[in-house]
Amino acid sequence: MKFLPYFLSLSIFLVACEDTEDRFGFSTPSDMAKEGDGIKSITIDLGRSVTSGTTISYLVSGSVFLGGDYEIRNPGSVSSSTFVAQVKSGESKATLSIELIDDDHVEQENESIYFQITGSSDTDLNESLKNNQYVLEIEDNDTAPTNGLQVDLSWKTGEGKSISTANFDLYLAKNVELATNGQLLEFELFDNPKSTNTTGFESIVLPQDITDEVYYVIINFVEGTSPADVFLHMSQGSQHGTASGHVNTDYIGKSVYYGPISKNGNTFSFSFRP
Repeated sequence: MKFLPYFLSLSIFLVACEDTEDRFGFSTPSDMAKEGDGIKSITIDLGRSVTSGTTISYLVSGSVFLGGDYEIRNPGSVSSSTFVAQVKSGESKATLSIELIDDDHVEQENESIYFQITGSSDTDLNESLKNNQYVLEIEDNDTAPTNGLQVDLSWKTGEGKSISTANFDLYLAKNVELATNGQLLEFELFDNPKSTNTTGFESIVLPQDITDEVYYVIINFVEGTSPADVFLHMSQGSQHGTASGHVNTDYIGKSVYYGPISKNGNTFSFSFRP
């Protein structure tokens, strides 16, 4: 029997590693800011200078609401959720200027804004803009009262769409009468507390010294061009509760309610949702 020689051959594979320096776009994938930090600048690096004015298109989304939690200061709007950043001729970077709104709302956890580059007016750039996602996490700077109950009202009119397309007011009421279908028939509003901001969200605090009885929160849909998802957040010390619902433009000029909220001393009892 013959043995044929068997040769082991060592193959060396040369793998081309991607040059991360060519992966232009957002200069960092994420960052963190405090609600009271004011203006936050976010950089998009194009990797080269542009020879003419260029626009970078991007989407915004997340758990915070445009016009209520933040504003975008420097873009033009393309559609309800798409924005553009301008790059002047001879420049190589775009800067998004985000203003964080320092509201009074008590948030149980950090909120986030998501940005995603969708393209540019310079088609040659689109292949190199690979780092196209960025997350800005926002830390709240408000604490819930221990004396009294804070009620915060927020709403959302669409992903990346400003809350200014709807306007709500927030009131406290008693002696509420409801129809058998749950619709409001009659109620007695308090002059104070109430929140009737023309811009931004609404917030009231039920004080410790109000009479021990049953109360309701009244939400009035003042005006708007969009339906909205509305959110109530109630907080006292370490206790929190939430309620939510949806209203369409048929509700403009009408009121919806949340309750009952029973007060006994400095204890406010209402339905909690985990």
